[in-house]
Amino acid sequence: FSAANNTIRDIAGSAFRGLTRLEELYLQQNDLRELPDMFHDLVALRVLDVSFNHLFSLPASIAKASRLSYLSLAYNDLETSSLVFDVLDKLEHVNLTSNRLLGIPHTFVHLKLLSSLLLDGNLFELDAASRSLKTWETTQRWLKMNHAVWAKANAEQQTSFLLRRERREKRN
Repeated sequence: FSAANNTIRDIAGSAFRGLTRLEELYLQQNDLRELPDMFHDLVALRVLDVSFNHLFSLPASIAKASRLSYLSLAYNDLETSSLVFDVLDKLEHVNLTSNRLLGIPHTFVHLKLLSSLLLDGNLFELDAASRSLKTWETTQRWLKMNHAVWAKANAEQQTSFLLRRERREKRN
């Protein structure tokens, strides 16, 4: 199902009720700020593209989409703390390009099928070789090597980010 390239701002929580056989859902290039708790019935969903919206977080019910293998969240306003992927163990391709990530969620370490992880354009530094991790071995090795570094950097960056936000709010 595709409702891409529209000006959709809101989706009713019941919009996808009963669609237990829906395998692909394209909602990219809309004006969505949040997704409702709509994944309870989407148990066959394999592809979800909600790129180019204004999402800040994902609903907890996304865990019900246990067959999800392709997830594009590129060009949104997602933050690291809002992403929990360890229950989506069928994920193979994840695109998180150009969000507000301060680090990489450690939950990616548990995704055994992950073969592509796109992270460019976020609020943390990646070396040129790591901007697109396209093999499981490379991804797994990179995730393990950088886990301790992320934890420290993520805490420092989050503190810095919150201080800058607080200063901006005081000025306004």
